[in-house]
Amino acid sequence: LEQITQSDKPVIVYGCGSGCQSVRQLADRIVYLDIAPKNIVLRAKAGKIKCIGDETNRPFKQLLRHLYYVEYEVSMRLRQELLNDKKLIAYIDSNDPEEHKFIPKLAFEE
Repeated sequence: LEQITQSDKPVIVYGCGSGCQSVRQLADRIVYLDIAPKNIVLRAKAGKIKCIGDETNRPFKQLLRHLYYVEYEVSMRLRQELLNDKKLIAYIDSNDPEEHKFIPKLAFEE
């Protein structure tokens, strides 16, 4: 947070937790990249993700339990906060890593 407040240049913050309240209050604009839980499971099965704070991959069944009971709960609350934030300018559907779908906020406010 200190680096963000001290920078005189634009700063891009990304990744899990980058939309949390303490970072969001410093933002001028927000672009939200979303991945559906089903696609997170598919990426987990392919070994492409790990849980926040993990340095190594968990066994798949343990990873699924953690995703379901912890990560999804936090993510869904944060998603709702972000979608209601006046600083949000765009939503990007990131379910297909090869083809993101950009949706300006005005499109889903109508």
